[in-house]
Formats: sequence, C-alpha cells, structure tokens
Amino acid sequence: MKKLLLSAALGAAALAYGTAANAAATISLQVLDGATVIGSVSGILGGFATVSGSDANFSSFSVTANGVGVIPSPDFGTLTIDAQAVAGGHTLTVLATQQGVTGFPSGVLSSSFAANYLVNSQNVSSVLTANFIDSANGAFAMITPIGSHTFTGGVNGSAGPINTAVSGLTTFSETEQFVITYTGPADVQANSQISSAVPEPATWGMLLLGFAGLAFAFRRSRRKVSFA
Repeated sequence: MKKLLLSAALGAAALAYGTAANAAATISLQVLDGATVIGSVSGILGGFATVSGSDANFSSFSVTANGVGVIPSPDFGTLTIDAQAVAGGHTLTVLATQQGVTGFPSGVLSSSFAANYLVNSQNVSSVLTANFIDSANGAFAMITPIGSHTFTGGVNGSAGPINTAVSGLTTFSETEQFVITYTGPADVQANSQISSAVPEPATWGMLLLGFAGLAFAFRRSRRKVSFA
C-alpha cells in the first residue's frame, strides 16, 4: 500500500513539475488565402486556441488547436481545420505553432495526420500536412521536419504515426502546416497531432477521423452548407 501511495505521489509530482515547466507555452494560428493572411491569433496561453472567418474565396474557415495545459507536454495537435472554398484555383494554408515547450530534451516525437472530405471531394486536388520543430523556439518556424503526408484522390484517410528521434532541445517550438489546394467549390477537414507517445496506427487513424466527424456534426448543427 505504501509503495502504491509513493508511486502515486511521485506521479503527481512529475505531472505538476511538467505543467509548471511549460506554464508559459503559447499557441499561435495563421490562415492564408494564397499569400494573404485572412485570420490569425497569437500568444494564446492555456493550451487551447481557435480562429475562424471568411473571405471572397472561402465562405468559412475554422481552426482549433490544443497544446500544453490541455494535453501532456510536449504534445500538440491541430484538432480541426474546416475550410469551404466557393471557387477553384485557390490554396488555403494553415500554420499552427506551440512555443515555449520545455522538459523534453530528447526522445521520439510521433506525427499523425488525417483528411476528411465533406463536400465535392473531387474539387480538392491535394491536402499537404507537415510537422516541424525549431530549437530556437520561433513562431511558424519550419526548420526541422519530423513528419509529413500528402492526401490526394479525395478519399478520407489517415497517415502515421511517423516517428522521429530528436535531441538537444531546451525551449523549443512545434509547428504544424497544412496546404489545401482547391480546383472548385469544396469543403474539407484536416487534422494533425504531435505526440511523445507512439500510438498504434489504427488508434490514431480512428481518433483523428473521429475529431473530424465531431467537428462536422457540430458545424452542421449550427448552419446549413450550400455551394453555388
């Protein structure tokens, strides 16, 4: 019994230390239509950030990310990207960064990705997903790649985990990049996760597609989608 209590106390202490060590971790999001920034937030504390909006080429977009404070350090995930294009010939780029990550000097980081085509999948030529770290802790810094995958063919799917060994880290940042290319009106979602744990491929695939399905149900409960 004493051993169990000691183990529990040590575990709680380790969790508290990890949380305190990453108390200053922040999340920033940026959405671009081509080269034009159409939505952004920066320096968000607490492990949760979201941005949404629209412009002439996209009737709506929304991005949600979770990080330290909601999930264990050094994990970071862009849980939902939902973007509706009203015409073809446009590219939507989403960048999500978690800065100020500490307490993970070396180890294996695992990247997993998913894409979920909601409307007119034939009008989405590709969904590029890629994850990076930066030992200099830069925002939107795509310095050291740790995993990537490009979805094509308009078929829902997942990829990963892609495992990458890292070392020499003190205070660093993680960036997740999405580049979605549209050839016509369409609605697509994408997801990404960086984790220090190494999940089974089927587990991450179900989890990421599940997030997409929940977001889809939530959005459709608020509004009806239509394309010209």
